[in-house]
Amino acid sequence: MKLYFLALAAVALSVSTARADSITSYTYTGAPMVSALGALNGNNCAACSIQGFFTVANLLSPTSNLLAATEMVTPISYAFTATGLGVFTQDNSTFNMFAAVQQSGGIYAFYFTISGPLGQISSNFYGSAFEFTDYYSGPGGSPNVYAQGNYNTNIWTVTDAASIPEPAPWNLLLAFLAVIAITRKILGASQLRASRPKT
Repeated sequence: MKLYFLALAAVALSVSTARADSITSYTYTGAPMVSALGALNGNNCAACSIQGFFTVANLLSPTSNLLAATEMVTPISYAFTATGLGVFTQDNSTFNMFAAVQQSGGIYAFYFTISGPLGQISSNFYGSAFEFTDYYSGPGGSPNVYAQGNYNTNIWTVTDAASIPEPAPWNLLLAFLAVIAITRKILGASQLRASRPKT
């Protein structure tokens, strides 16, 4: 009986894994918010940064001009935060983003802003590292942090659902066959016990 339930669990896990792999995730890792051009170009905070991610059904479509953020991003879900603020999600804020997308599906140039009761987070990059800008502010404008030129070359990473191997169909078939075989064995043993004469 124990083997029966283990086989069923294996089938369920395989199916649920296949469903989970249908999502592509883009992760934003902001650099410390210290302006490369000096304090006059930002309200600096070396201990501050912007972090977060958003998910979409598939890789973003490549754009012809990597310096023009023209691809509108409509995420399934997202979660972003900045030092000293709470977590901005689709349940408590609005998300506005445009991106220039490479052939690989990676993000190059971009602009995004997230606004809600927790405050505002925004960032933009159009090809010039010195003009790159991170900004965020809390409710009522405090804290208020921005930095220009704090570009991080690994700012966006992507986990493509297509690169995650789905369970092979024959694995599922073997699991189902195992369930059937074990079920027959259990039923056969039960019938044998039932047919034995009582003493």
